[in-house]
Amino acid sequence: MAVTAGTEYQAYAFFANAVAAAGRVTSVSIEWYAASTGGSPISTSAGTGTTQPNTTSWATPPPQVTAVAPAGALFATVTLTVTGLTAGAVVHADTIALGVPTVWAGNLIPYSVASVEGDASGWTAEPSTTVTRTTTDCWEGWYGLQMTVTGTGPRGAALTTGVPVTPGTEYTAWSMFKSVGASSTVNVAIRWYTSGGTLISTSTSEPWTLTDGIWDRVVCVATAPATAATAKLVLVVPTTGFLGPWICDQMGFLPSQVVAGSLLTFREQSMELLTLAWEAESGCTVSRPPVELSTAFDGFGSLRVASTGTGTATTSMTRKVPVSPRQSYRFAPRVWHAAMAVPAEVDLVYTWLDASDTTLSVVYSRWTLGTSAGWYSPVRSSLAPDGAAKVKLSIRFRNVTASDVFFVDSITFSPGGLAVYADPTATGYGVDIKLQGLTDGTYTHWSLSRWLEDGTEEPVRGPSGDLTLVSITGDLATAQDYEAPLGVPVRYQVRVSAGANYRTTPSLWVTIPEPPTTDIVVKDPGQPAKQGTFTVSELPQWTRSARQAVHQVRGRARPVVISDVRLSRTGTLTLVTATTRERDALWWVLEDGATVLMQWPSIWGERDVYVQVGDVTEQRIVRYGEFGDRTWTLTLTEVDRPVGGMAGSAGRTWTTVSTDHEDWTDVATTYATWLDVYTGVS
Repeated sequence: MAVTAGTEYQAYAFFANAVAAAGRVTSVSIEWYAASTGGSPISTSAGTGTTQPNTTSWATPPPQVTAVAPAGALFATVTLTVTGLTAGAVVHADTIALGVPTVWAGNLIPYSVASVEGDASGWTAEPSTTVTRTTTDCWEGWYGLQMTVTGTGPRGAALTTGVPVTPGTEYTAWSMFKSVGASSTVNVAIRWYTSGGTLISTSTSEPWTLTDGIWDRVVCVATAPATAATAKLVLVVPTTGFLGPWICDQMGFLPSQVVAGSLLTFREQSMELLTLAWEAESGCTVSRPPVELSTAFDGFGSLRVASTGTGTATTSMTRKVPVSPRQSYRFAPRVWHAAMAVPAEVDLVYTWLDASDTTLSVVYSRWTLGTSAGWYSPVRSSLAPDGAAKVKLSIRFRNVTASDVFFVDSITFSPGGLAVYADPTATGYGVDIKLQGLTDGTYTHWSLSRWLEDGTEEPVRGPSGDLTLVSITGDLATAQDYEAPLGVPVRYQVRVSAGANYRTTPSLWVTIPEPPTTDIVVKDPGQPAKQGTFTVSELPQWTRSARQAVHQVRGRARPVVISDVRLSRTGTLTLVTATTRERDALWWVLEDGATVLMQWPSIWGERDVYVQVGDVTEQRIVRYGEFGDRTWTLTLTEVDRPVGGMAGSAGRTWTTVSTDHEDWTDVATTYATWLDVYTGVS
């Protein structure tokens, strides 16, 4: 069988006598080879022999061997050996196995030591303890490490050989632990040693109270001291009272498995310890129940959130996490619940705080959980507002009843995720918009909309039309919005979707600076380079004409009036220009007769309006050619927001042209006119 050098393997087989007989010993061994064709083995790993019972039953535990494939090993064979046979005797073998044993990924303790399947030589008894193997009970495999107290003094067992550690690294040590005969309080500890074997210090877990006969996972989390080179896991039993026995299995020691990039500690992320980093804020109790693998997403522990009434149940992290303003952060827990008739909802809540813990804002994202039992993966990202220094993270369950229970595990909080950034453009009256995290999930399309404080939502225009259901081709995207109102807060919401599944996240509020209160902005929404600021002489007197037919009916005093929806507004706007440059700028916007957007100062109480400009009258204020002051009379008809895409940008410069094109030949072959060069439309 193919193997990998340096990997630990286990082989075993079950044996049974065809006819009951005594004196037979069975064993299993692994021979390691460099070639699939065999030849001389590199080495052989032999297991300890097992005496077969004088019956025809299958012997349990079976003989086994656990060993690391030596350097150069690419293949291995399993050999079964039976001694004590006589001529014609038969012994059956079945369920013959060779493979990687049940190990915790990254465990620095070899499986042969952690599982005591071969022997207990990897563990040294403390002075007042005896250490043996037992087959009467175990967590995994066929053997457990059994400890019994024999006197006063230190009690328990420690690794015989220390494992290497790195100073400053946080490690998690654990053991499956069972108290047999009475409930008792136990610990696990980590002894830190220098490279010369001198004990530096000991880190001890919080006390764990074991219920008689119930397995639990006892955990210690600690950081290696500055001079530490090795460490030993210690299984600590009480110094008084109950004398045991205790059974341990599947011992482990490894660097704490914090999710890469997460700002949470292992305690805050994985719920493996008794002292929780999360607390009940309202409507619930929280606890860390004994080991129950079905309600732990990773490891053996999870946060149990039990509602105490109806409505909402909220748990919050006790520590406030430091953050940076205008940085997006992704919050993603795993949530388990039993089958429910009515699906509950979960809010992932960010409470943004300044350096003095004053609340700046509270934002949340709501997920609807399914009715089936199992794990769910809600996720939310949010931008830290200006002035933010910390964030308080909360998980709020909605529509709960007094009997609802949820389990939370594997929580991550990290910079990044789906986000939208919005800033006023450097030139022109618009907003630069940057999107990130579009590939955070299995979504296929994104959409972008603008929101006002009153809840009004409109799509943002893109090159080919409104930015709705745009195919996701990368993690980043950009957009510009030249139709946002001036002088009032707006924000942008990105939505990623795949069919009926979607996620949304908003930007921070942004306000576009507005011109002097005597001026308006006139722009072509399809070509934002065509925009200008113009002084108003007289505002329109808006008229909404009726569409009616009045019928005078014979014999009636009152007519019969048939009417339809009233027409849109019409009016006449008077502008003033003082220079030839201003005059040309106005013609530049109006020349091609396209629908234009007129944006008024926010204090005027006028809403922005799309208009079709009819006849335009240009008149000199002073009838003397040396003076360029003019008044302009524009007849306006209000129209709907035009459809179509947006060409070019108000921020386009010669630098943009030179960056996008290799030489003038490239420019000339790309654009048909100077207008195309100006707008960037090819």
